[in-house]
Amino acid sequence: MNEQHLPHGPLAGAWGPVSDRVAATPMLRALGLAAAVLVAAVAPAAAVAQDVAGLAAQVSGGTPAARKEAIRGLARAGGAATVKPLAAALADGDATVRRAAALALAAVADGLAATDKDVGDLDDAVFAAVPALIALLSDADATVVQAAATALGAIGPDDDDDATDDLVDALGRAALRTKDADACAACVTALADVGPAAASATPALARLVR
Repeated sequence: MNEQHLPHGPLAGAWGPVSDRVAATPMLRALGLAAAVLVAAVAPAAAVAQDVAGLAAQVSGGTPAARKEAIRGLARAGGAATVKPLAAALADGDATVRRAAALALAAVADGLAATDKDVGDLDDAVFAAVPALIALLSDADATVVQAAATALGAIGPDDDDDATDDLVDALGRAALRTKDADACAACVTALADVGPAAASATPALARLVR
């Protein structure tokens, strides 16, 4: 505004605060936009966390069909928070629920492998589910054994050599023990996913082709 058009006399004192607000408007608009962007980024994350908590509660109750639906929801959500309820569902009394939980963990692990982000918490959480998955290799239901082997193959070997040896041994034993061709194939595939560390299972696997 040209100086000759500025208020004079009694209005001059009031102009200072008004002009300050006018000058600050672009900054306020920028701050408002930044706040909107932040809310847009945080709100979906909060909604996902709320959904995961709700789904996790449903995994432990209701009918087997409802529990499996909740498990599928957790698999779609992904993230470290989904692993604990999925791992707990591996001990469900219904074989179809155990199978769904194992396959969901496989999906979460596949999602982990596909990302380049720092997912240390998720990585640790997934490996924490390995003992429960190994236990399922002895399940009486062959479809559960197959799903558990699929999940273990998706997770892959740990940095801990002893843990990897236990995994390889369990998969080799399961491949020999099961009478189901699909479950056996899943165990062999999981061993292939482990890579060179699975070489110790070669003698056991050789017995499968005799």
